[in-house]
Parts: sequence; C-alpha cells; structure tokens
Amino acid sequence: MNTSPAELQLDLVADLDVHGEQVAVLGARRGPEGRFAPGDEVLWTGSLASGLSSLSPRLRASGDAARTMGTCGIFDVGVLRYLPDGTLLVLQGVEAGLVRLAADGQRLQSWDTDIVGIETTCGIAEEERGSFLGSGTIRHLFWINQRRIAEDIVPLPGGFGVLVRRWENGATRWSLVPVIAGMAGVAVDLPVTDPSPFAHLRADARGPNLVLLVFEKRARRSPFPPRLVGVEWRC
Repeated sequence: MNTSPAELQLDLVADLDVHGEQVAVLGARRGPEGRFAPGDEVLWTGSLASGLSSLSPRLRASGDAARTMGTCGIFDVGVLRYLPDGTLLVLQGVEAGLVRLAADGQRLQSWDTDIVGIETTCGIAEEERGSFLGSGTIRHLFWINQRRIAEDIVPLPGGFGVLVRRWENGATRWSLVPVIAGMAGVAVDLPVTDPSPFAHLRADARGPNLVLLVFEKRARRSPFPPRLVGVEWRC
C-alpha cells in the first residue's frame, strides 16, 4: 500500500466511509474568497491505494444547497455508506434526494427523501450560524430536536435501511426505514430510547443483526454512558 501523504483540505466533514481501498467523504470546503462549496462539490471519492491523491468530486448539489452544507453541516444531517457490493449511498441532508453511486461516480438509482421523512432544508442564515456552532445545547433544543434527521445508513438483506432520529414525548427515539429491492418500506420504531435530548446513534449490521451505539453529544461530562444494543431486524 502507498503510504505517501496526501490531503484533501475540507472546512467541514459531515461523514466518511471506507470499503476495501475505496474512500468517500461528504462535506464542504471554502474557496479563495471564503465562499463554501465554490464548485458546488459535496462528495469526494478516491482510493486509499493511491495515498488519497485520486480523491475527486463525485457529486455536486445545486448552488444554494451546496452553500447550505457550510451552514448546516454542523447538525450532522448528511450520511453516506458503502454497501457490500461496493456501491455508495449518499444522503446529503441539505438537498432532497438519496442516491446510489457506482465506484466511478455514475448515478445508479435515486429516491425522493420523502421516503424517510427527514429534514432536508436548513432554515438558518449564515449570520446565525455562530450561535448554533458555539452551543451544543442550542443546536439540540432549537434545531436538531425540532426535526427528524438521518443518523446512519445500514446494509440489510436485500437492501439497506436509513436510521432516523427524533425527540418525542421526553425521549430520543429512532426508527428504521427499510429500502428493499429498491422499494421503500414502512418505518419501524427500534426498541431503543434514551432520556437524554443529546443522544445519538450509530449502527452497523451483518445480515439481520444490528449493533447500535447510543451515545451523547454534549460538551460536559455526560451522566449517561455510551451503550451498545443488539437488535435483530426482521423484514
């Protein structure tokens, strides 16, 4: 493996994933004049074997949405995941649409974001960004917990699932929206809740077995330690 250093300088990284020697990064960077996403790029892919020198733009959002990545990327609204066959699922979070890409960036399939019922618009002006950036409490109470957001994408037998977070009835809750054989199913509530308004979830799956990591995002020490939860998914 080539261990020579290489860099892709980004001002914001929303998510990243690796499959074999393939790597994908979702985020945004500023141009020379300070404008986010000057070329509307929000996704880069490349090969670890080449020391990341092959990282290149693979997905461009519309101009307004691409700039929104710079404002709202701090809310972790974008997710991506390589499936076992090497194709890449990308949910930008700042523009409607969930897409599946081939290794060369070719768009293979797309779905309307309505199938998972998440927030895909920011609604925050650039000048307001500082108050949200500086306080995790403000971010959660006045933005994140007012919306349904995608937390992760997991492979499932015959397809994949999108994990959706919501704050409801005094607890953080999650549901899984399955997309099997290209068709979206009904959202299923997971048997996992957390009393903390700062709770989040990451997941992985092998066949029908899901492993969920529940953890908090807050500046001070949390009274709720991270925990792993095993769930068997039945279609």
